Amino acid sequence: MKTGLILILGLLLLTEAQAQQKKASVTVHVTADKAEVDSLYVMEGQIEPKALGRNAQGDFSFTLEGSFPKELVVRYGMAAIRLFTEEGDQLLVSSNFESGGSTFTGKGANNATALQKIWDNFNLLQESLKPTATYEGDFPAFKEEIHQFAKKQSERLLQDLEDSKDLVTPAFYAYQKVSKKYEALTNRLFYIYYLAATGKKIAEVLPNDGVDDIIDAIEVSEKLLSNPIYKEFMIGNYPRALRYQQIAKGLSTASKDGVPIEYALAEEKTTGEIRKEILHVHAQQKLQSSKNDPTVKTFMENHIQKYATEAQAKELRDLYQQSLVSVSKGMIAPDFSLPSLDGKNISLSDFRGKVVYIDFWASWCGPCRQEMKSGAPNLHAQFKEDKDVVFLYISIDDDESKWRKAIADDNIKGVHALAKGGIKHPITKDYSIDGIPRYVIVDRDGKIFDENAPPPSQEETPAKIIEAKKS
Repeated sequence: MKTGLILILGLLLLTEAQAQQKKASVTVHVTADKAEVDSLYVMEGQIEPKALGRNAQGDFSFTLEGSFPKELVVRYGMAAIRLFTEEGDQLLVSSNFESGGSTFTGKGANNATALQKIWDNFNLLQESLKPTATYEGDFPAFKEEIHQFAKKQSERLLQDLEDSKDLVTPAFYAYQKVSKKYEALTNRLFYIYYLAATGKKIAEVLPNDGVDDIIDAIEVSEKLLSNPIYKEFMIGNYPRALRYQQIAKGLSTASKDGVPIEYALAEEKTTGEIRKEILHVHAQQKLQSSKNDPTVKTFMENHIQKYATEAQAKELRDLYQQSLVSVSKGMIAPDFSLPSLDGKNISLSDFRGKVVYIDFWASWCGPCRQEMKSGAPNLHAQFKEDKDVVFLYISIDDDESKWRKAIADDNIKGVHALAKGGIKHPITKDYSIDGIPRYVIVDRDGKIFDENAPPPSQEETPAKIIEAKKS
């Protein structure tokens, strides 16, 4: 009996010790020249990042738990440090949040140093992009130079990983070999999207030799789904690449019987869990973007019957019910009353008679702030003298001081309001917001003109606003 008790206690202690080991710690020391930094954000794939304040030593520290390895981003404003952690790592980071401005010590330092070098080289190469042909003068030559550059940049990403192989842990190399391959393919596809965003059709911006080499490089494998970069690529980019391939071959990309082409192609080209993962997300997107489409309910029920778990079926049916009452073109935009920068409440109805371009954002959202810096100034300039257009920025920050600081740091012009509470604030439900940035155009009569408006940087945005003025 005593021997059995000792054995049980030993197993319990072993289990507890193993549980305690499944952690990693990171401490970030911000250098003296960046003493104004009062908070950082840790992003591990979640919609709303975790905010960090300084500890008693004046540093920023956090503990990671769960499954390893993990890849994450520590962000200050637009600057970011990419990190890779394994179980048991105790990483110390000293940074000024500039390119190449981080040094690493402690367990996990070699991996972090290698990852920083890989991305610094990638960004330096990005800055060297200077096509000899011009967009206006010779677009076919211009876009081919862009695509050749994308290939070169992607090859460099993979080569830098190979060059670091002897300096990093086997787990880092194995994980990054998958991650960097699919980040490189994402980079190739990004340039197609980038060129199309200038107003060209996809067929006009595809590489001269199509995208077959991209498709051929993609491995459809369930064993890779544990890698979040691979999973994200397969859900978001693989169906898009298949659609681009259809376009390159001159084949139709129209929906058939209410089934989107990317859904149909993914269903054809994949099996098992990968197929279920991809199709579930695309079913969600169909329900969110096709509010007035009579084929939606049939599409949803067919998908549920073939692929959905009980929990997924409930999620999709709930989403469908929400879509019946959520915002869509022509309905009265939900009113609200929110505090502005001067502390007084403002309402959407205050701007009745004007077109309102609403930007839902947060200080921790890198893409949001990038749009504000790169796209908003030009968009505002086009309507500088137009008293009938209002740019309304609604932040879902939890911290008012961070909201105010971001506005000041980025010099964001326009009307500002705070919907404190993050993605849980009632306004996000009223406007069916499940992620940011998100843009909505409201017409002079207070009706939704576009519930998923293009961002400030896109060339079509001014035309959308002008169209709303005429409606």
